[in-house]
Amino acid sequence: MTIYDGSKRDEFTWLIDYVWGITIWGIGANIFYSLGILLELFDWYYLNNKIGIKRFRYLFYIGGLFFSCIWTLYIGWVYFSKPYLW
Repeated sequence: MTIYDGSKRDEFTWLIDYVWGITIWGIGANIFYSLGILLELFDWYYLNNKIGIKRFRYLFYIGGLFFSCIWTLYIGWVYFSKPYLW
């Protein structure tokens, strides 16, 4: 929502840096989301469930979702409101 509202302003123009930033953001998000299943498989296969990551599945999911939402909104706010210029 923040990115959409900011991009509809008259002074906003798309640059190649923005496209690269969005692409890197998407690839990074997919890498971190994939690390969850890789950690669980590592615990299951190599450690025989000694850590028990499966018990914390919902906690990791909610924490990751919360972090992702807050981080995205924060970066959009910093970019479009430019608080360093206040």
